Order: sequence, then structure tokens, then C-alpha cells
Amino acid sequence: MSDYEVVLSANQTVKTCKPALGFSFGAVQTGDPFRRRTQILGFHPQSDHNTDQTDHCQAPKAILLPVGEMTFPYQWAPNLMPTQLLRIGNVVIAGLPGEFTTMSGRRMRDAITKAFADNGQEVKVTLTGLANTYSNYIATYEEYQVQRYEGGSTMYGPHTLQAYIQQYVYLANNMAKQTRVAPGPVFPNLLKDEITVKPGVILDEPKIGHKFGDVLTNAKDTYHTGSEVMVTFVGAHPRNNAKLESTYLTVEKQNGDKWDVIATDANWETKFHWRRTNAVLGYSEVDVIWSIAANTPSGNYRDTSHHSLLPPTHFKCSQLYIFET
Repeated sequence: MSDYEVVLSANQTVKTCKPALGFSFGAVQTGDPFRRRTQILGFHPQSDHNTDQTDHCQAPKAILLPVGEMTFPYQWAPNLMPTQLLRIGNVVIAGLPGEFTTMSGRRMRDAITKAFADNGQEVKVTLTGLANTYSNYIATYEEYQVQRYEGGSTMYGPHTLQAYIQQYVYLANNMAKQTRVAPGPVFPNLLKDEITVKPGVILDEPKIGHKFGDVLTNAKDTYHTGSEVMVTFVGAHPRNNAKLESTYLTVEKQNGDKWDVIATDANWETKFHWRRTNAVLGYSEVDVIWSIAANTPSGNYRDTSHHSLLPPTHFKCSQLYIFET
């Protein structure tokens, strides 16, 4: 998104800027009162990190945070922006990677609508902001000149909106003509560079005489639909393993010699409750709760706890039988 060439007319092209946030971004109002207060505290609108090129490109913005030139531990602002159009019949949904002001949104909607009309197609355009990533506010050129909060938060300079409009018109034209566009550059994976000041789990131990995952309070042998099952296990802190794309629990139904998963922690009828029972010794317990729906068929079931400190192929379970009511 930085240094993106924008065609304003047949005789004029401009470029977007390295991202930067203005003083009115910090004030959530017009910039000057906040600017005076911060100067008294020893902060000045032209940071030592700024380059003359960034200052000139972002004018009249008084730069508070030159996020495009701040790279520790990784870039503070993205340079790649995903842009997206979806179409269902005559409805076109534009996924916008930021917060467009009211007038910016109107201009974007009108530009996309016109692009389809120029191709002989009448569509209804819906704008969906904060889609796929976040690039702060996007103000119009006129709003940018005033440098209130939205203008100070428009990171890529005064021509940010026109850059987005140019890109979405390009997508609209290709969609109308049913021509394939290049997927664009690959987005960097910054997970390995992320830092946190939050410590990991310091102490986790099973209760004396138990192992992680042991059943402390078992289920009854039989239940009826409409009732609730709760099984308590020896637990550990869930932050040991966030179970991304996985689950802390499953409810399974016996099918011959197999067990089929019918619910996980993503289902409304299940709950996973963790609690610390002894902060000094690091003991904790986990409740796996399953509310049995009225349409649950009779059969053998089991609740399982996929424990955060057990290998992913191991789990503890409690077996029960359900009668339909």
C-alpha cells in the first residue's frame, strides 16, 4: 500500500505514503490542542525517525507515530492490503480492509457501481469494513486536509481513498468481464516474530495420587434427553496448549466398534470450565458439561477431555447411556 501509484487524471499521478499516524489520532479530536500538550511534555510532532520524504508526503499531517519506519520487532503497520469483491446474483460485497468514513464509503460504492454499469451490468453494492485486515481509518482527500481524528488516522497519506477506489474499480471491471486477476503477493507470516510480556504457565501439577486427566467425578450410568452431564477431570492450565484448530473436549457416540464425534467445545450444548483449586501447588480441575438435546438418539456415549498436557492422541473419558424421553 505504500508507494502505490494513483492516477488522478490523464495528466496527474501521485503516490501513497509510508504509513504514519498524526497527532489528531492521539487526541481523538483536532490536532492542535493535543500537539501543544505533548510539546510541553517534551514530545515533538517531527520524530527523529521521520524522513523528509514521509513528512512531505503526509502533509498537512503532523506526524505523531511514523509507523511505516518502525520495524521492531516487526512492521508496526502493514504494507500489503487484501482487497476483495464477492458477487451473489446482482449483489456485490466489497471487503474493505479498514474503516471508511461516510463520504469515503459513498465514493467507493459509487465507483464500484459505475464500473459495473460501464460494463452494462446493474448491481447493488454493499460495503463490509474491517475485512481480512485493518488499516485504520480511510478519510476523503478533503477530510484529510482538516486533520481531525479520521484524517490523522488515515495512514497512507491524502490519496489513500483514491488508491483503494482505483484497486476496487480494477477488481470490479475484471469481475464484470469474468476475467481472472493475479492473486498478488504472499502475505508474510509474522507468528515467529511475535513477542509477549505475559509469562507462560509457571506451575502445573496433578493432585497427589492422581495423573492429569484422571476422572474425579464420573457421569451416571444413564441419562434422559433434556438432562445435563457433568464430568470432572484432574486438569492443567488451558494455556499450556491453546488447541488451535482442535478441541478441549469431545462428546462421542458408539457406532459398532468405533466412536463417532458428535460435539466438541465449539458446540452450544457443551461447556468447558477450568478452575485452579490450589494456587500454591498448582492443582486444577476441569468440568466437561454436555446438555443433552431432545433429539439425541438412544445409545452409548462418552465425554472425553483432550488434556492440554497430554499427547494429542491420548484422552480421558467417561462413558454413559442415554434413553430417549
